[in-house]
Parts: sequence; structure tokens; C-alpha cells
Amino acid sequence: MITISGTLGVGLYVRGGTILRLGGPVAVLLSFALLGALAWGVMQCIAEMLCIWPISGALNVYVAEFVDAELGIAVGVAYWYTYAISFAALIAASAGIAEYWQTPKGIQGGVLFFLIPAVLVLINAFGIRLYGLVEVIGGTLKLSFLAVIIVAMIAINQGVGPGPNLGTTLYPPTVIVHDDDATNSWAQAFFVSLSVAAFAYVGVEITAASALEARVTEERNPEQPRTIGRTVKFSAVYIPFLAGIAYVLAGVLVTLNISWKDERLPRMSWVTGPETNQTNSTVGSTNSAFVLVAEDSRIPGLAGTMNIFLMFTALSCANTNLYVASRTLFSLTRGLDGGSKEPIYKRLLAYFGRTNRRQVPLRAIIASCIFAWIPFLYLASEHGPDTSIGTILDVLSEMGSIGVIIVWACECWAYIRFLKPLTLSSVEKIRNRETLRNIPYIRRWNHGRNDLPDDFPYRSHGQPITAYASLLACLMILFVANGASLWKQFRIQQFLAAYLAPICFLLLWLLLKVLRKGQWRLVDLSNGEELASKLKGLHEIRWRSTGNSDAGRPGIQNLWGLL
Repeated sequence: MITISGTLGVGLYVRGGTILRLGGPVAVLLSFALLGALAWGVMQCIAEMLCIWPISGALNVYVAEFVDAELGIAVGVAYWYTYAISFAALIAASAGIAEYWQTPKGIQGGVLFFLIPAVLVLINAFGIRLYGLVEVIGGTLKLSFLAVIIVAMIAINQGVGPGPNLGTTLYPPTVIVHDDDATNSWAQAFFVSLSVAAFAYVGVEITAASALEARVTEERNPEQPRTIGRTVKFSAVYIPFLAGIAYVLAGVLVTLNISWKDERLPRMSWVTGPETNQTNSTVGSTNSAFVLVAEDSRIPGLAGTMNIFLMFTALSCANTNLYVASRTLFSLTRGLDGGSKEPIYKRLLAYFGRTNRRQVPLRAIIASCIFAWIPFLYLASEHGPDTSIGTILDVLSEMGSIGVIIVWACECWAYIRFLKPLTLSSVEKIRNRETLRNIPYIRRWNHGRNDLPDDFPYRSHGQPITAYASLLACLMILFVANGASLWKQFRIQQFLAAYLAPICFLLLWLLLKVLRKGQWRLVDLSNGEELASKLKGLHEIRWRSTGNSDAGRPGIQNLWGLL
């Protein structure tokens, strides 16, 4: 449910309209379908490793152990930044959703930008049982609302209510259309749409961040390895697939109910052209095509109800993002000593790698609110795309969503490196390979070479082709699709939004290499003894992380216990 709550955000409900205005119905269908396939492929790679090692900070640990130590740290920093900035961006997005009711600036600043984030911090500050209960309720409501919206889109299309029976009447005569003010061709619009759609799938990898909370149900017995795999496999394997189906279905349905040329649809922030026309709106402005469809249907109360759901979706997703950011920061800093002899920066970072007596990383939670000041910029009288504030907001938000694609690419690379010693030809080349013989959960290294049972918890599909294809797709989005908006006209804002995140990531990796005096080569996986030591170390992290289950004490310190 933590993964569902983080994945089912406002990306579908807001970005779907943007893609429709940009490239028409076909762009909506293809972009959501292809990004869904990419998300599934990436999670196939992560799931296989996660079923073996469901550990805290899994994403950066896998990269550090199988690719490069400094790259693993950079991945952790990028992942933390993504969810810390997304927490602030979703709080700011809630104000945009509230504009539908023409909410005064005072309420936006006092309630949406201050009071609600404080409540979300408190929810995260209690024990995982209360937080998990909130996520179960929130995830269930979001799944229910998504089902209701899909049914409503079908009903509206068939003429339920005062509106007409639309069918396919709003589809353009030719399905290959594009916004002339934004792009030169449909191909360019399609590439930009891929970049926009990527935002909707941010969160499918949250399973790796929340795996630490899954308790091991079997005793420490190497002969019974499969139970922990079952506890994380469903969310890692099936949620991306189900999310892709839901996104494609909902996206296609909304294209049937509103014209791609409707001037009320949101456009890219950098588009110059005719002003958006809101004269047909009966209330305030909205960036959601779903709300516009509900408004046009003239069914009493439907548009307002959908907008309330969008508000709930944004805030519940912000709650999940704060959780992921805090756990990522905790995993990055938990291993630091922090002693008086350590450098000052290590002592400062070590401060965030501690939990309180309820095993909650409260310090990391507070630190992950570092961007909470950003929503207050929206209170400025001018924060459009042509202002400096608007540029800052767009660049920071885009860097967050691009950061996840960088992490996805690194996870695919880590899996390819992890898989390499498993091949028969590579096993022959590994020195001292017999040392791998008796390592639990990794007997696949010796598969076909001895009589030991194969105890691999999960084998992902289509490997290694899936991993290579996913890696190439991530790189294509990072360096081609993200820059497609520059093909019509070069703008510094678009360039920074597209490429500042990869540039900063590479610079951070190089800086870490220099500061840590790291080796300028990848991790060596050819020595059996070193590889066995590495795998045993991961096993120890796994058992140490999940071995102690805190039931929590009843009372005010644990509201779940009090209930």
C-alpha cells in the first residue's frame, strides 16, 4: 500500500491533459503504455535482487556493491533529492488544485503550505504501525476513486447525465496531431510526451525503500528462503503492471471526452501562444482534464468531487514521498561513525542516521523537509514561466522527476553486473568459484554445477534482454526525450530543466571519487572469495535489518497500540 500510495499520484490526472494538448490521443496512449512497460522492466531488475536482500537503502546499496561505491552514494543522494523536492512540489500542487475553488492566498499559505505539511510530519513521526495504517486507508481510497473515475468517464462518454453521447465524435479526423505552438512535428511532440509521462510512474520503485518494514516470517534457516520473497514480490512485480493498465485505460477514456484542442487543457509552461481561455469554466481554473470532463458533463457535484479527490491524492502522495525521502537519508547516513575524530561533515551527516526509541528516523524526517519553503513562492503575485520564480520552480520540479530516471538506469546497470557472474561462461572465469557453493539464496551461481537445490527466490522475466532494453530506454529518455522540447527553440529554462539533473549527478559522482579517493574502475566481480564476502555481507545486512521486530508500546507514543 505504501507503493500504491506513492505511485497513484497526480501525474495521471494532471499530466494526461498536458500530453493530450501536446500530441493528441495517440501520444496519450503510446506514452503511458511505453512508460508503463519501462517501469515494469526496471522493476523486474530490482525485484530479483530485492527478493534476496530486502534491506534498508536497497537501491543505493545494490549500485554500490555491484557497480561502484561512489556511484551508489550518488544514487542515494539523487533518490533522496527526488522525493524531498517532490514532497514540496506536491504541497505546491495542492494549491493549484485549490484554485478551482478560488481559494484565498491566506488559506493557501497558512493551511496548505504550513499546517498540512506539519500534520504529515507528525504522521511520519509516529511508529510505522500508525503510518502503515494511514497508507492502507489512503491507498484503498485512491484505488477506489480511480475505479470510480474510470466508470464515470465511461458513463459520461455514453451520455449519462445532461451531456450528449460523445462516443468518438471528439477525436480529430487524423489522429496524428500536435500543438504547433509547442512543437514542429508529431514526432517531437511524442518525445516530449514520453518525458512528461515519466512523472506519472515515479514511485513504482518505492517497494525497495519500504522493504525494511517487511518482517522476516521464517527463522534464520537457509533451507526456507522463499517467504521473504513472497512478501515483497507482489508489489515489486505486479504494481507497475497494474499501474500501466490503469493509466492507459484512464488516459484513453479521457481523450474520448474532451477535444485535444480544448483551450482549457494545460500546456507546457514554456509554450508561447494564445492565452488559455477559461471562459467556459463554471468555477475556477483547473489543470486536470478529468475535472474539465466532469464539468462539461453538467452532472451536479461531480467536478467538485473529482477535485477533492485530486487534493487528497496530492497530499497523500506527499505523505509517502516524505517517508521515502527520510528512509533514504537514514540509509545513507546510518553507517557513519560520527565520533569526535571524524571530519565535521561526517559528524553532521551521522546525526541523521539515528532512530528514536520507536525506531523512527525522526531527524531524517525533519531534514527531508528542507525544501518546504518552495511552495511559499507560489504566494508571489507573479510566478509564471516568464519570471525568475517560475523558472526556479520548473527547474527544481523537473530535476526531481528526472532524478528517478537516473536511479532507474543505475539499477538496471547494477542488475546487469549482478547477473553477469550467474552465466555459465562467467562462472568458469571466476577465481575460487567454489567459495560460492554454500551461500544461501545465491546457489544459482552454481546452478547445473553441483547437486545443491536452486533456492533463488524469484527469477525475473526475459533477462538479460529486459535489463539491457530498460537501461537503453532510460538513457533515451534522459538524453533524447527530455531535450526534445529544445528542437523548436532553445530556451535556457528548458535546457536546465532537461539536463541540469544529469550534469549535477555526474559532477557529484566525480566529486565523491576525489574526496573519497575511490578507485577509477568498477567493482571487481571476478574473484570468488571477494564475491562471496560481498554476498555474505549483504545477507548480514538483511538479517540485521529485519531480525528485530518492534511491536510498539501502547499509549500516546504509539497510537496503533493505544487503539
